[in-house]
Amino acid sequence: MKHMKPDIIFLMTDQQRWDCIGLYNPAIKTPNIDKLAESGIVYNQAVCQAPMCVPSRSSMMLGLYPSQLGVRTNHGGLYDEDKLPADPLPELMRKAGYQTAGFGKTHWNHGHRNPVPPTRGFEVRSVGLSRESGHYEDGAVMMGDHDPEGLRAYGEETALYGSGEENALGYMGRTSGIPMEQHRDGWVAGQCLNFLDGGIDPDRPLFLYLSFLKPHAGFNVPQEFEDLYRLEDIPDIPQPPWEDEEGTHLSAT
Repeated sequence: MKHMKPDIIFLMTDQQRWDCIGLYNPAIKTPNIDKLAESGIVYNQAVCQAPMCVPSRSSMMLGLYPSQLGVRTNHGGLYDEDKLPADPLPELMRKAGYQTAGFGKTHWNHGHRNPVPPTRGFEVRSVGLSRESGHYEDGAVMMGDHDPEGLRAYGEETALYGSGEENALGYMGRTSGIPMEQHRDGWVAGQCLNFLDGGIDPDRPLFLYLSFLKPHAGFNVPQEFEDLYRLEDIPDIPQPPWEDEEGTHLSAT
């Protein structure tokens, strides 16, 4: 390659605790994340800027606190491109000479009010949702267009899981009855691998954003992943000392 700048991979999972990584928990199997942690820098006091998705993601992508952005809920977002307080991260990388490719969830929410929502700096873009989801980005490959049958099958399997797939049934979960590639994350991963095989510009450094929806609920786990574990081998999660707290509803019973 002719360029001297480093390639950058921005890998994001959703609602994955730090102790659900194999390097720190022998009950968990995450070999590739373990390799990244072993060869990189690990921060032991990193925190999210907000305890919910959209404010936290907006904060990361724009470099400002949720209070500065005015994005405080998952129903919020910055919708108007001419009113953004700063360039989003992919746009900064594009202006710095990087090829920018984004695969998976950003949760900008800007498709809800903008009929032609831009990719905000991504030159290559794939989103594991439909155009009607409110998360369409202009020029992006949408799973609903590329694999409508797969997205439909996923939607049917999780139809009773409620908003965000987070009701009681979503957390109870099930062994998925659809193949891995019909899961939204499976489709996103396939799109990313196809790009890496044939879409890289050799004359520019690469900024690759890969964002998975899981392990966020619902827990409809593909058989291949479920087969990696035996429930008997996984210890119970330590619980806070609820019974020792004073003045709670538990102590009043």
